Amino acid sequence: MRWWTPGASPCATIWIARPWPPPFPVVRRMSRLNRRSRGRITLHRICWLCPDQVLALPVNSEGLTSPGDKKMTDIAFFARLSSADTDEMIEILTRASYREEQLLRAYLGPDRYRRLRSLALRKRSIQREAGEQAEGNVLVVPGLLANELSSECAGVREQIWLNARALTGGYLSRLRLAENGLADANPDYPVRVTGLLKRDYGELILTLAQRRHVRIFTYDWRKSLALAAAQLQARIDECFAEGAHVDLVAVAEGGVVARLYIARYRNHWDRRHGRLITLGTPHTGSPIFVRALAGHLDIARWADLLDSTQNWQDFLSLVRSFPSLYQLLPFADAQTDDLYNASTYGGDAVVRQSLLDSARELQRFLPAAANPARMITVVGYNRLTTVGVDVAKFKEEMARPGAARIGVKEMGKLYSLGDGDGSTPRSAAELKTPEGRVVPAYYVDVSRYEMLASPTLLRSLDDLLTVPLDEDDTWPQLGRSLGLQLAAEAKASHLKADSKKLGEVATKEWQETRRKLEGSARKLQRASPTTSTLEVADDERLIEDVMLRHLSAGTLGGRPVVAPSVPFAPPQIEIDVVLGDISALETTPLTGDPVDAIAIGQYVGATPQDALRSVDAAVSPWFGRLAEADAGSALGTAPLIAEFCQTGVIRGDLATIFLLPDPRPDGAASQRVLAIVGMGLPGRFGPPELTLAARELCWTLGRLGKKHLATVLIGAGQNNISTAEAVRAWVRGIKFALTGVAAQGGMAIKKVTFAEFDPRKLPLIDQTLKRVQQEMKDRQRMEIAYSPLESDEYEQIQNAARLRIDAEVRKLVDAPWQQTEAGEQEPAPVRITVEYDGNAYRFGAITATASLPERKIQLDATLVGQANDELAALTDLAEQCRQGEFMARLLFPGDFRADFSGGAPVVLTVDATTARIHWEMLSLSEQQLLADGRGSSEPEKSSRQGERDLDLFLGIACGLTRQLRSPFARRPEPPPPAQRLLRVLVVADPAADARLPGAEEEGDAVADLLETFNLLTPSNNRVEVVRLIGPTEATRTTVLQHLLTRTYDVLHFAGHCVYNGDHPAASGWLFTGKELLTAQEIQRIDRVPSLVVSNACESGVTPDRSGDRSAALAPTFAETFFARGVANFVCTAWPVGDREARDFALALYADLLGLTFNPPPAQNGLRLESRYYEAGRPQPMFRALRNARKAIAEFPYDRHSWGAYQHYGNPYARLFQDTTEQGPPAQEKQ
Repeated sequence: MRWWTPGASPCATIWIARPWPPPFPVVRRMSRLNRRSRGRITLHRICWLCPDQVLALPVNSEGLTSPGDKKMTDIAFFARLSSADTDEMIEILTRASYREEQLLRAYLGPDRYRRLRSLALRKRSIQREAGEQAEGNVLVVPGLLANELSSECAGVREQIWLNARALTGGYLSRLRLAENGLADANPDYPVRVTGLLKRDYGELILTLAQRRHVRIFTYDWRKSLALAAAQLQARIDECFAEGAHVDLVAVAEGGVVARLYIARYRNHWDRRHGRLITLGTPHTGSPIFVRALAGHLDIARWADLLDSTQNWQDFLSLVRSFPSLYQLLPFADAQTDDLYNASTYGGDAVVRQSLLDSARELQRFLPAAANPARMITVVGYNRLTTVGVDVAKFKEEMARPGAARIGVKEMGKLYSLGDGDGSTPRSAAELKTPEGRVVPAYYVDVSRYEMLASPTLLRSLDDLLTVPLDEDDTWPQLGRSLGLQLAAEAKASHLKADSKKLGEVATKEWQETRRKLEGSARKLQRASPTTSTLEVADDERLIEDVMLRHLSAGTLGGRPVVAPSVPFAPPQIEIDVVLGDISALETTPLTGDPVDAIAIGQYVGATPQDALRSVDAAVSPWFGRLAEADAGSALGTAPLIAEFCQTGVIRGDLATIFLLPDPRPDGAASQRVLAIVGMGLPGRFGPPELTLAARELCWTLGRLGKKHLATVLIGAGQNNISTAEAVRAWVRGIKFALTGVAAQGGMAIKKVTFAEFDPRKLPLIDQTLKRVQQEMKDRQRMEIAYSPLESDEYEQIQNAARLRIDAEVRKLVDAPWQQTEAGEQEPAPVRITVEYDGNAYRFGAITATASLPERKIQLDATLVGQANDELAALTDLAEQCRQGEFMARLLFPGDFRADFSGGAPVVLTVDATTARIHWEMLSLSEQQLLADGRGSSEPEKSSRQGERDLDLFLGIACGLTRQLRSPFARRPEPPPPAQRLLRVLVVADPAADARLPGAEEEGDAVADLLETFNLLTPSNNRVEVVRLIGPTEATRTTVLQHLLTRTYDVLHFAGHCVYNGDHPAASGWLFTGKELLTAQEIQRIDRVPSLVVSNACESGVTPDRSGDRSAALAPTFAETFFARGVANFVCTAWPVGDREARDFALALYADLLGLTFNPPPAQNGLRLESRYYEAGRPQPMFRALRNARKAIAEFPYDRHSWGAYQHYGNPYARLFQDTTEQGPPAQEKQ
């Protein structure tokens, strides 16, 4: 062992060279040496050297080695964060350097960091757009353990609470107080408050700060709460002007501090005219503090495990030196009076009678500090909580030596369990005046661990600070509208449990926690002074969270990251496998419901092969017999399906379904259908394409009322796809087709039977189905009823023939029902096709009443391109209108322009060339708008000229939607089910070397709005949002991993997009290091979202949204997404402003979700504020687009941005079904 001690430093640094890893007994011996030296040896700086390492490092004036300079910087950064007030915290979160961002993620955890940064960005946007004026003043009073405590030695500050390295290094003992409960027991290491644990309180502070001036009160939670109350009075005067209105938001034990302040300084409080809101406060004490003084919380065991310098008795002595814990014991009465006698707690460590006496005295002040007119309590409930103490048994047990180390079973005899938040009993969190008047109380079904991150509670705080309390019916109604509950409604439902089972669960959790702590402690003990903070961040956070949770029986802060509960049961399907010929079902052993549908696959342009040829040969003669019976002709035997394929009647395009009735006697009697499933081009059919085809097939048959599908394992023939991959792709397709359709009257396929002709494939099919069945069950994605094959079943399957087929055939409707408001019919769209053949523009149109013959317009493409570029460059609305009308007259035939009247949506089918024209900005003439009744003949009747101009543009007047004419043009998706879980992936600002702060704000704002839907709407629909925001989270591999391995319905991208004119396929989204997500990578995505919003610009070199316009980018990217099955694609044709991009997205999603934006007149532009949204009716895509374009075309937005937005897809696409009463649909001719 080699010792090296720099003489300049009063704290020794010890280097030990031993085999790697270090033996644990050495750590224990060195820790004991530290105790004897009164902490002079800084054990956290012990560096374990590998045998081949030789280090001789100088020590600087602060006791840190030179290689640790970066670590010293990290420590200084954390100290700054801890001591930061609200404004500085916002500055840190929004302007962190790359290294600081990594540190924040490590300290806070990725999810909490993302939420805090989102709140900080929103606050910064509100300040920028609405000014600095605040609506009120708030002082946050935290609970016990929430404030950071640090000690100092020779000018070197070391954080003790809460710091994992200090816990494992023997520093916790420095927190012990002297006999008087005021001074530190070790005067060499004075302890002071150095900040607030922002990890736990950050969300509360930033939520309140959105509209208010928020300050933080910090205090030494070890000492008397009366001292904290006096300091609270001084803090109010320090932060706010004399007489200013100040509200207090007090958390847990901070509520007791606040009430002591009110009781002892009532005149001061009355001059502030404020309100007190307490969150989970033990107003009458809590038995959890009896357990703390008795050593019956797990933290005593964890301290013994983590800190080899302390045993459980040392820790118990430390805890019993804190006056605050005595003052939070259950209030003294006839049953609990013995708890205020020191002899009750035994002799394992000293319980100070003087502290018990002062605690009893202090409690006399609290009953008077209850005012229903100025106080609100928030109570957590529905969690098992220690609610009582059997004092006699407790006293008897504590008389035994070592009573602090009893087990779970023994504790069950001393403490009773009941309703609460896991730490504070429900009854203790409720508050009454001495006269019996009840202070208004709201109840939240969360634990104390969850309370400060509860979306329902955080969203309600603004209203709780302003709701009138002197009106008996106002505050209860407000609570119900906010999702809070009243006392009568807050029913505990999770508390009945078998005590034996609870004990087993607790023991298992304790063992798992111990295993994790031991691993993290070993890793920290091996860390050297120069070990990066990032290397041990997860271990430090684990230790700190466990210590908090087990000292307070539920830590404050971190929100559990869980997906929103699916409000409907997973779909169900029965699957069977038989050995047989799909063309001869009468010889195939089938079970269950009769088969009423048969499916076979077919490639584009291919002659029917294998199963399809066999079915063709079986059914074609029967079509001839039917013809003979009808017309007296000879029996026809030509292969009808082959003829249909050759003539193009059956095309075979990917995922298209061609239906024929089965003419055979049993099929005709039961109205069985034959479904020919398009497989696309030969050589391009893989598992992703099979998933898509299976989804379309099962959904279509379900809507026709079919129950039992018999099919070959499409795609697995001729070694195209492996058998296992084909089975998995089929199951995924079935799941996609069935999800959410149970609410539509059971119109879904019930059973799928795979008929396999080759017996060698049956075992592999069977094994794969068993694995997939268990996977789907574990993930709660689908319930598969499948009976595995027995070893002796194969011969029986070959020889059996069981059921005949009986079901009904229903005709396909021409178009799905189209909904509108007030039960009106949705107008059928005007469909226009525009192509450029190199010499002329060709126009064709179909309206609700007529089909217009094709028109050919001879025009110079250069002229059109120049006019198009000039239109995109204009920023004045009137000039845009004039140029748009000029282009409309230049391009559209005269009789076509008349078809834009009536307000029907316009669907423009374009090719890659005509897609470059900014059709959305082409405008109608003023006379045409007046003739249609949408304008005003008198200018003074319009509020301003701009409003009339907006109604002239096709993108606003008609909600113009594009469809791309290409080999990959996507068919419209089926309407959404009556209930669904919408999964959304938000990717924003992914390029570290081309940052877009506005894109990051947009990503957070969009994700917040989507999550607001879950809070505002009472429907069974829910939204699950995954955020990949910033270059750390949104790496190219991470985004691809999500898209390849998970299923999303919506993908929102905000960032840079680069167009490569020489190689369009190399165009794509920009990531860090100038990496691109191009068409090549997108081709690998087999489960593409049905809606993709690419809110991106083409410039990838500057940190703003400027750059050259690339008109070909939007259609090029759209075609790539359509090739993978995207149904709707929203993109920009040129760079747009940050605010315009953000608010276009918010307006678009709000309408699609059915959220109505109703801000006060003065706040019209602040779409960030969730409180201004109300539940409404979900709108179709063309209406949402029209409203979003119009929203950013008006003041105060940049008039240059609205026309950039293009939509390719279905104008009637919806995220959610409108469940309001509907009128009969207007049938559209396809």
